[in-house]
Amino acid sequence: MFRRVLVVFLAMGLLVVPGTAVAVQAEASLPDEPRAERGDEALARGILVRTENPTRTTLRAFDEFLPLSQALLRAEQVAQEPGVTWAEPDLVLGPSDITIPNDPLFDQQWSLWEGGSTDDVSVRAPLIWGIDSGDPGVVVAVIDTGVAAHPDLAARVIAGYDFVSDIAMANDGNGWDANPADPGDWISQADINSGEFSSGCDLTASTWHGTHVAGIIAAQWNNEYGISGAAPNVTVQNVRGLGKCGGTISDIAAAIRWAAGDTVVDELTGIAVPMNPTPADVINLSLGGASACTKTMADAVSTARALGSVVIAAAGNEAAPVSSYLPANCPGALAVAATDATGAQASYSNFGVTAGQIFIAAPGGGGGRGILSTDNTGLTSPAQPDFDVKAGTSMATPLVAAAAALIASSGVTGPGAIEQQLGAAVRSFPVTGGQDCTLVTCGAGLLSFDLLAAAIALDGERGTVRGRNGVLVDGTTLGLPEGELVTPYTKFPGETSYTRGVGVRRVSVVSDTRGEFTWQRRTGKKIYVYFRSASGEQSKRVIIPA
Repeated sequence: MFRRVLVVFLAMGLLVVPGTAVAVQAEASLPDEPRAERGDEALARGILVRTENPTRTTLRAFDEFLPLSQALLRAEQVAQEPGVTWAEPDLVLGPSDITIPNDPLFDQQWSLWEGGSTDDVSVRAPLIWGIDSGDPGVVVAVIDTGVAAHPDLAARVIAGYDFVSDIAMANDGNGWDANPADPGDWISQADINSGEFSSGCDLTASTWHGTHVAGIIAAQWNNEYGISGAAPNVTVQNVRGLGKCGGTISDIAAAIRWAAGDTVVDELTGIAVPMNPTPADVINLSLGGASACTKTMADAVSTARALGSVVIAAAGNEAAPVSSYLPANCPGALAVAATDATGAQASYSNFGVTAGQIFIAAPGGGGGRGILSTDNTGLTSPAQPDFDVKAGTSMATPLVAAAAALIASSGVTGPGAIEQQLGAAVRSFPVTGGQDCTLVTCGAGLLSFDLLAAAIALDGERGTVRGRNGVLVDGTTLGLPEGELVTPYTKFPGETSYTRGVGVRRVSVVSDTRGEFTWQRRTGKKIYVYFRSASGEQSKRVIIPA
């Protein structure tokens, strides 16, 4: 039998094996508001400054959070500087900005929202969901073991392609095909004795690794069932590149290129597979192997970036330098390190030795605290949908992919622009007294979804807002009270209802001042906007033309 096995890849993150009894620890009850924002006045973390020559918006961060009144004074001073077009406080989202879904297991998802525990360090996802929960038109390709059927994924996952060519590894009776569903990747003693698999394969139940990763990104939210994904309204495309005992460089590289929209030819048949009708904005690679970056993998990552896909890769779980593990060490791939629930570098996480080898860090679990996501009860073939915890850089990577998808949902396009804003949406690593992260070992910082709000707004168009006797938006006066937080509601042509905060930054209407709001427009489409104040007053509708 012709074999294309070159280097075996393993799914990263299998530190907790499904089928093993694992207790999901209950978290403290959710607070009414985050600790950083308690008080009567909104807080700002810095001043957003617009300059010309070159035209750009930059953040001048404060040493500490300041009340809005003080931040406004500083912004007025900055606005007087030569070359400054405007300056405004970079507000921290207030209590009304916390969007807690009704999914019953959400309070166990400490990686998304710490829920008041002084020990947990999460990505603070509810602080962005009121502004941006994702656009279904944004696609994240999950190249993994495939995705098993699950009620919490049914509305969010679309079919891609199966690129596992080896019949034994594929475990579905054929090679490349149009069905990427996960048939199970268990390894039995008979499999080991058969000689069909590499000598590194161990006895294991099916991992449902791809199902778990997909749920971290986009499990359906507010459906009173299960969990919530980190970007719950984006679309996950199921692209299978791993099977029993992993996958091969040739298959995974083909999957990357196909996911990005490239033409891929099956070498066994000489026939091109059908083109991907929904090329990915983001490609998630929760997989890896010990090797320098090969030419085949480097070419695949480069091709994907050229076609417009951001490629995000797990750093690996060997507690070793990431430079020895691909695809995270390939040029253009964004390597993700994992932190535990305290924010320290996870004990298993691969790390950087020189600056830039790791792009960013995100929660991956460890120390008995795993990441809860969608799963399956089957020890071999698929059985019943389930939820379970796993830990690894595989679990950290989809959080970063979800953040990239939220940036893409706001209208930002191109890998370079998305990566720039993603790298800015970080907070400093905490001092834990353990194995603390540094800018070298864990990258630019710890991913923080609340800081995506500023990133999302940087390239938007602007409208003007006034206080009482009315709010002025593009020449239309809207009645709203002064001095209150104002929430925008938006609707695009073809949509039947308004969505709270999607694509539009919130604004505070202050007496005797003129503030500005920013929105992201879908290219060539008009947008309908109205505003609602914290006290419940609603403005007139404004139509912003294409």
